[in-house]
Formats: sequence, C-alpha cells, structure tokens
Amino acid sequence: MRVHVSADMEGVTGLAGAADVQPGGRDHGRGRSMMAEDMNAAVRGALAAGAHAILVHDAHGPTRDLRPDDPHPRACAGTTEWGPPVAEAIRTVRVTGSGLPTVYISGDNASLDLVREIAARYAPVDTAVLFAGAPRLSALDDALLVLDGQGAAAAAQLLGARRVVAAHVDSWAHFTETRRDVEAAGLADRLRPA
Repeated sequence: MRVHVSADMEGVTGLAGAADVQPGGRDHGRGRSMMAEDMNAAVRGALAAGAHAILVHDAHGPTRDLRPDDPHPRACAGTTEWGPPVAEAIRTVRVTGSGLPTVYISGDNASLDLVREIAARYAPVDTAVLFAGAPRLSALDDALLVLDGQGAAAAAQLLGARRVVAAHVDSWAHFTETRRDVEAAGLADRLRPA
C-alpha cells in the first residue's frame, strides 16, 4: 500500500486563527509544529495499517511550513509547485519527489487555461487528481467552482495523465454532476476510485 499525505495548516489540531497559520503570525511557529505532528500521526497510522511507501508534502500557502526534519523518517517528502492563482487562494499543485511518480492535484480550479499552463511545464503526469462534480453557487453567479465532466476529460488530455482520480464528485448539495458524468466524458478507461 502506498499513501500520500497532503498537509495543510487550516484544520490542523488546535489551530484556530490567522496568527496560527500565516508566516509572521504570533503563533506561526507553533502552527508549523502542530501541522507536522498531525502529518506524522497520519504517517504512523498508515505504517500501522501496512503502508510500505508514504509521500508527504506541505500544501499550505507558499508551501514553506514543513521544516526539513519535520517529516517522519519513514516518509518521503515531495515538492509542491503552485500554479498561478485563479482567484484568491484557488491554485493548482503538482507533487513529485526523487524517483516518485508525478501527481497533479487540481484543487478548487475550473480553469483549463491554468491546466494548460501547468501541463506546458510538467506534462505528462502519472496521476491527475481532478476536483470535478461541477459545483455551482448562486452567490457566485452559478460559475463553476471546479471542473465538470467535460473539463476533467480535457484536463486529463492536456496533462497526458495515465490515471485519473475524480474527487469532489458527490456528497455536497451544490454538486451538479456525479462520477458517472466524469466517466461519460471519456475517462472511464483511466478513472480510479477516490
């Protein structure tokens, strides 16, 4: 079993405010330590469950919160590349490490222009985790918040992805498409369970 642990400070145990998660914030140092502890707890759990390869990476903001000695000794720390923001805090990420497969994670992004820019630098990728489900909110003029099925198929094509994981395709009332829509868009042959 191989496991990927993506650590982000928002939501980490005990972190409740901006001073905990922003560089230069009053409690940012403590926040970094808390994130590392939560990440390593996930690594220990994965090891106990039989994982033989674990990739960890920092997915918070500018991705500079994990210190070199933070990751568990049995985990491999990958690097994260952020694409340009589509809107405040909406970005796309690529994860890889020496000798590891490349993983593209779309994040909250519905822009194929952004995918095209990332693909020009890093394609092909081994696995693309694509946030799909076509959620829309009336407060945002019903604009797509993440990819729809057709967008996910186009993103996979642009990235040259050998495998695709569709994330965010169920569970929320504002999703307008399901995993079946992603499959129907032409990804059934490469689609893996989330």
